[in-house]
Amino acid sequence: MRRTSGRLVQIGGMAGEAVQLPAAILRANNVDVLGHAVFHSPLDVRRRAYRQLTEHPAKGDVVVSYEDVPLADVAIAWERQCAGAGTKLVLVP
Repeated sequence: MRRTSGRLVQIGGMAGEAVQLPAAILRANNVDVLGHAVFHSPLDVRRRAYRQLTEHPAKGDVVVSYEDVPLADVAIAWERQCAGAGTKLVLVP
């Protein structure tokens, strides 16, 4: 079964500032194209959300797995990260 609907939500621009989407896809399908920016939310909502977000690490609820790697091994660390190291690598002088 072919799906004929979709939704594109643009959040941030790290992957690029432009999206190339053929017009035929939009005409032939039920497609929503949306954008989001943090300033769309009221200030009190953003404050409450940020407070909740920062309370989790302060309580110790957030644990990040990482491995220290000597700075001299930066090339090896880079290769491991590109290959999907599975953990965060932190370069240590």
